[in-house]
Amino acid sequence: MAATDARGVAAAAMNTTARKAASTSRVIADLVDELTICRGYYTTMVESLSGVLVDFRAGQFDNGALEKASKAGDQPMDCDKLLLQWNAHKNPFSKENGDNDKLARLAVAITSLLARKHIVQPYDYCVGVLSADPAAANATDARGVATAAVNITAHKAASTLQVITHLIDKLNTCHEIYGFMEEKLPGVRTDFGAG
Repeated sequence: MAATDARGVAAAAMNTTARKAASTSRVIADLVDELTICRGYYTTMVESLSGVLVDFRAGQFDNGALEKASKAGDQPMDCDKLLLQWNAHKNPFSKENGDNDKLARLAVAITSLLARKHIVQPYDYCVGVLSADPAAANATDARGVATAAVNITAHKAASTLQVITHLIDKLNTCHEIYGFMEEKLPGVRTDFGAG
């Protein structure tokens, strides 16, 4: 049925707005749920990397440290896959997940050398990341370089964790606004119908 007057056009616009608001509200809710899971991934990453640093400080450069580093290394891409494949199909952290993944793989590779397992990363990438860090530049042995790599990775992961938490807070506010809009639109529709 086509709108034939201003009231009909307004009602059609109101119906379209209600559908879009409901759809956007669902996407925001899905994104908040998915980012909350990603926040858990990054929390695990930061905790695992902290454990690696504790091991390094205790002089333990073994399979235990490598397992913790590897666990940390899995988290960014788990978040990336989740955001792309679940309900929201939105990934506002693609770059951060990629950056964290590269740093985590570097930390795992260097930790693996210390644990005598040889996971290789491209030389240019390793030098590029580590040369920008004063602790790595001043490192006198593989342990110093490994500690710097894990520190760089932990810092980036913690920073991403803060951004995710901030975005979840902002999206929750948006979700409340859209919820308020969804509450009020039926009354507006009724008012239009009553003339």
